[in-house]
Amino acid sequence: MPKDRPLESYFWQLLKAGLALAAVVIYSRYLGAAGRGSLSIYLLYVQMLLMVNELFVGSALANWIAMYGLRRFLPRILCVSLSMLSLAALLAWLGGITDNAPVDLGNTAHLNPPYILLFLLLGWSAILIFQNVAMNFFQSRGEILEKNRWLVGFELLKVGGLITLIFGLSVQVVPLYYVVLSLVFSGFIWSILCLSRLASLNAFTPHNKKADLPSIRHTWNEGIWAQTGQIVLFLVYRTPLLLTSYLMGDAAAGIFANTLLVIDTIWIFANTLGAIVHGRALGIFNELKREKLGLRFATFSFWGTFLLSMGAVAIPMDWFARVFGAEFDSMSGLLLQSLPGIWALGFFAPLGNLFHAQNQFKQLLLHHTLGLVVMAVSVLIAHVIFASITVTHLIWSWNFALSTILGLHIFRRKFTHPQKGFFKVNTLLTYRLVRKFMRF
Repeated sequence: MPKDRPLESYFWQLLKAGLALAAVVIYSRYLGAAGRGSLSIYLLYVQMLLMVNELFVGSALANWIAMYGLRRFLPRILCVSLSMLSLAALLAWLGGITDNAPVDLGNTAHLNPPYILLFLLLGWSAILIFQNVAMNFFQSRGEILEKNRWLVGFELLKVGGLITLIFGLSVQVVPLYYVVLSLVFSGFIWSILCLSRLASLNAFTPHNKKADLPSIRHTWNEGIWAQTGQIVLFLVYRTPLLLTSYLMGDAAAGIFANTLLVIDTIWIFANTLGAIVHGRALGIFNELKREKLGLRFATFSFWGTFLLSMGAVAIPMDWFARVFGAEFDSMSGLLLQSLPGIWALGFFAPLGNLFHAQNQFKQLLLHHTLGLVVMAVSVLIAHVIFASITVTHLIWSWNFALSTILGLHIFRRKFTHPQKGFFKVNTLLTYRLVRKFMRF
């Protein structure tokens, strides 16, 4: 049984999100909406690189490490990661990032000497690749709490580095590449400390004698199917942000990016419960028990997400402007429009993890792909009707996509036994648990 400890795991993930939010607040106030938008797009490209890299060294890595040890996969991890980083550098060069001349320091949006910025973004990508490998090692050992503590430490170093940077410069305008440099430097220190911890746990020691080593060729195919579904879901989450930047500019993208950050913070509850469902389902061999577990946690997740989202939309509009800067006062309205999508993921996150635990990767891929198709069709219809696309249109296409995935997870799931009253029964159970907790 994995060492999940739901409340403590949620606490550490919430602390991690709070520190990540603090980092965004710091550089949003100094970069402004346009600068924040530029940085969000650069970091989105980094995320896309990581998603592709994880086709070969990602989604199922924790399972593989548990069976074969990390040492067996180090050659693959190094070769694939270095190849992806080289390909990313080539595409960035061909895409023209290195053709942009440095802009005067009075411009807060494009303080990005091209070659330096490209080098720093590649360094940041390498740090995140290492982080993924290290966290999968802890996951493979069932050390969920230690994994979360290391992630909190990572965010703490980021915040410390940004504070040191901004107060050290004592200026109102911070160059964009200085912010990335601070992230890379903080990440490098964290990587050295984490590498030392992995070595102390014999992470790089072979599990078996060389003569007894089983073949790991089959893991290539498993990883591709598992990660492709995650890539499509990532596109569902972030395509509206890319379209906002392309159609409406960096300032609008910066505001939308911070709104998505608040939404991601709300979703921590659902994703925590989803991860617990995944871990527990792996240790349950009775299919009916797995299904009941997933449905129960889906109900818990929905109501928790619902209450958290209601608290978020109740925040006065001017608070967002006070925290992030005057340009971000429209975040409250964007958050309100996003509620259907927030609630949809709040319900389907545990169900998606149940699919994953049962190796139903192709079914997940199908559901996520259909959700992406619904998003594309919604955007095209809005374009035909209104002749232009606004952030509102993109948000509602996002809502439709996530709701589609929810519907597919529920109605295409072949449950062993009919579960018609599961939502009502589990809602009452949730109510009783909350009442019992409140008495203490």
